[in-house]
Order: sequence, then structure tokens, then C-alpha cells
Amino acid sequence: MDQRQTFGTHEELKAFLTSLQQESTTAGLLVDHEGLSRVSGKITAISPGTTIADDMIQINGESTFRLGDIVAVNGIFRSDYSEC
Repeated sequence: MDQRQTFGTHEELKAFLTSLQQESTTAGLLVDHEGLSRVSGKITAISPGTTIADDMIQINGESTFRLGDIVAVNGIFRSDYSEC
């Protein structure tokens, strides 16, 4: 049986990303915004939005993404994502 580690809530994802930021560990993101794209680098900022899904994640001090658009981080996928 094929099983993979997943995250089920935005809170779980934000906690994981915050941990990567604090440890200064590289994050490999799969982002679904106008198509899938891969982004890799250090998380330089996590900014609050109007909802947790709207929190902004900044990579390498330049690219920003909505928390709700992140499909996977370092091979750990959103539990409701079934496109791959």
C-alpha cells in the first residue's frame, strides 16, 4: 500500500514552515497558483493575512506565496491534494 506523510490543516503547515524558518533549513515548495510551480530556498518571512490561508510565506527575501496555495513542502503533501 502506498502511503505518504501529509499535513491536514493550514495550522500544521504553518507550524512546519515556522520550524524550517527557525532552523534555517531549505524548504522545497510545490505551489499551486495559476499552475504548479516548484520553489526552493530559505523562508525569510511569514506574515499574517486576513485568514491563516492568506498568510504570506517569503522565500529567499523575494518570492512570496499564500499559505493556502502551498501543496507540498519537502515531499510532505496537503492531505486533500490529489492531483499528483
